[in-house]
Amino acid sequence: MSDDRQQQNDDIQYYVRHCDLNCTAEGLGSHARGTLYPLLRVSLEFGWKVLWQPSEQPCWSAAGNTIRPEYEIECENLGQWLFGSTQQLECYEDWDKNRLTVVNIDLDVDPRLGRILGSPKILMDSIQDYMNEKGKLDFFCQNTLASGKATKILVSLNGRFQYRDDPTPPVIEWMQQQCQTWKQQQQQQQQQQQQQQMPENDEKRKLWIVAHIRVPEDFCDQEWKDANSVQHFLDTFRLVQAKLLEVSSTSVDADRSSDDLKNTTLIYTLDIYTEACFSKSQELELRQVLQDDSRVVPFCLTVHRQTPLLPCVQAMATADIFIPASSFLSAFAAFYQTSLIVLPNETTRHDKYFLPHLRHSKTKKDASIIESLCKLVRVEDDETLTRAISELISAL
Repeated sequence: MSDDRQQQNDDIQYYVRHCDLNCTAEGLGSHARGTLYPLLRVSLEFGWKVLWQPSEQPCWSAAGNTIRPEYEIECENLGQWLFGSTQQLECYEDWDKNRLTVVNIDLDVDPRLGRILGSPKILMDSIQDYMNEKGKLDFFCQNTLASGKATKILVSLNGRFQYRDDPTPPVIEWMQQQCQTWKQQQQQQQQQQQQQQMPENDEKRKLWIVAHIRVPEDFCDQEWKDANSVQHFLDTFRLVQAKLLEVSSTSVDADRSSDDLKNTTLIYTLDIYTEACFSKSQELELRQVLQDDSRVVPFCLTVHRQTPLLPCVQAMATADIFIPASSFLSAFAAFYQTSLIVLPNETTRHDKYFLPHLRHSKTKKDASIIESLCKLVRVEDDETLTRAISELISAL
């Protein structure tokens, strides 16, 4: 946050919320582009604390999103999941409303700021211009402040933001810091469970692979259904598995016996996150195929159906290796990822979901954020994939 954006009363706490009354049939990954990304962008720019109010997001309610009624529960939990580990989550209902001033800003056309048209950039520039002219944002509510009553200012952004497929670099950096926090929490849990581990597994290096298998709804076009074929996951997983075997085997001394190799080689778990409509017969077919693969490199497979989305995204984000689907939910999780993402073959998927990730990784200005923490590799890029997996295994 730049110094010229700090023209605010230090004795007053500032908050920001987004109130979107529009209905949507979208999923979390899609809707995040018009809610979470811009809200975080404004919050980080001005140093305002996010206030998440499910009651102000009726588009995620069962009535507002009839295709995904379970999102009502997801929305209730989103604030704690997204912001709870990095700041003390505030409860609006507990606030003293007599000492609160709400500043309403229309995201289309605001009478004080002019035409915003749902653009976060125009909004931030307009607010800054207003503060430069008036001296402080407090002039929005100068009458209340003059009486000495207000201790909190809540900036309420009302309406619909423009959708953007990728967050800005400061938001991505915030998301990846959040991922590091999740990983630290997981490590603490693992340390607490260490005493329960079997002794024969102590020498084995453990790796966690998470895959997202999206099952498009019947109303989706055939191109998207083809892009999310289970075969794409299988092809990608087998190539990753072959690289894991190749790299982990070369790290063991050549003169060791086969029994020594078995005890020191890599073992891993594979968690697949999918929807309730992924049938039992499909899972059985998948398990039969993967069972043959597990004879080469042993692994434990768990299939998660209709898992609450927030733990699902967290698993995708914190995995050692993430194999995504052609989905905005996968893309949303990938912005959090700090380890390794392996994209299926370029010819088998909709690239639009990961064009922003690829663009960030190739742009010098943004690469310091993405490449320093997360490697994004296409499965057909043999040399890069080998190097990425080798570095990952060496770090275990």
